[in-house]
Amino acid sequence: MLIARGRTSSGRRRSRGTAQLRLTIVPDGVELADSTVITEVISETSMQPVDVEQDALALLLFTSGTSGAPRPAMHSHRNLLVNQQQMLAADPTSMLRGDLVLGVLLLHHVYGLNVVLGVALRVGATVVLAERFDVDATFELVSSPQITVIGVAPPV
Repeated sequence: MLIARGRTSSGRRRSRGTAQLRLTIVPDGVELADSTVITEVISETSMQPVDVEQDALALLLFTSGTSGAPRPAMHSHRNLLVNQQQMLAADPTSMLRGDLVLGVLLLHHVYGLNVVLGVALRVGATVVLAERFDVDATFELVSSPQITVIGVAPPV
């Protein structure tokens, strides 16, 4: 996962198209300069796998509030995993290990969080996360030959 930041080290906003990569975490077996392999990150912490019921609440994502106030939508672990399986079953080659995926969608929306980020992590792809959507910076990244997948909503 790559996180592209749009601010300078002094906190000022960068000019369009000059995003800086701040953190690079890659899956096992992927070689990328100045990156950290995910197993190194995990082994340096006290994280241990936890057994959870598949129907247990995994997260709350809020609706957009188009028909009133935003409301929380409950997502179980099973719900998130099945959604990823559905995406991969619809097109098993849509995202593969080794792909470089551009993530410009909001991570507080299920499409950006689960369909783009979740599926990418599940298959072992690398994700470039943009701090915010910027047309010029996004076009610059999309036109890069390294980007192999981009998940966007129709208005983009």
